[in-house]
Amino acid sequence: MPSRKKEKKLRKLQRLEKKVVISFDTKDRKKFLTGFRKRKLDRRIKGQEEVEKLEKEERLRQKEARLAKLRARDEKETERVEADLEYVQGGDDNNDNWFSCNDDESGDNEDIAAQYDCDAHIVSVTPFDLQISSLEKAIEESASKSERDNNEAKRQHLLAQEQKRIEKARRKKLMKKVLAKKKKGKKKKKKKAKDE
Repeated sequence: MPSRKKEKKLRKLQRLEKKVVISFDTKDRKKFLTGFRKRKLDRRIKGQEEVEKLEKEERLRQKEARLAKLRARDEKETERVEADLEYVQGGDDNNDNWFSCNDDESGDNEDIAAQYDCDAHIVSVTPFDLQISSLEKAIEESASKSERDNNEAKRQHLLAQEQKRIEKARRKKLMKKVLAKKKKGKKKKKKKAKDE
């Protein structure tokens, strides 16, 4: 059996072998200690980029929804106009009597395409030129108006940001001047103290 001293030495050697060696690097320590601000700014910038990305996606979804709504409304309108145009041109024979009145075509007036005699009144249908391009033009104008409104809002936002930036720069410049005056005053006091 080994003696107690030998056992202690063996245990000590075993503990030393198991221990982890930690090395101290001053460069890494300095980098870690001076990097808090930098890492915080990086996290902030990354967060802002993520928020901007989410806002952009939301705006795109809203725009798509708006466009889909406009397209659906435009399709309904064109269908309605085409149906009216077809009826006026006499393409639909099943619906000759709108009001289920007696059909009484008369050639008295050349401007009147059809005249319907109902019990209480006479309905005259006159042909007209339907300009679908004017409808498309109106839709484009409404879309361009909303774009103009959006552009105006963006311009106002950018203008406000620019004014804030200018105000901040002005304050910074003013602070530099104040600090420079204080330094000059301190230097003059030191100079006076040395002269005395």
